[in-house]
Amino acid sequence: MNPLAILALVLAVIGGAPALIFGHVAIRQIKQTGERGMVMAVIATVLGYVWLVVWAFLLYSLLTTGR
Repeated sequence: MNPLAILALVLAVIGGAPALIFGHVAIRQIKQTGERGMVMAVIATVLGYVWLVVWAFLLYSLLTTGR
């Protein structure tokens, strides 16, 4: 099991957009080494994109409403 895939999934569950970086790196490593964890890395990457959109929307709404 690729350790970066595990880390990416943990970050994605917590709500961290850095899961994107770790997910992409894990996918690249898994393709090169043949390790397990591809599904986990892809899920983490997708969740990372979702969290990135959520955080961007929250930041935008905070900046535009003045609260």
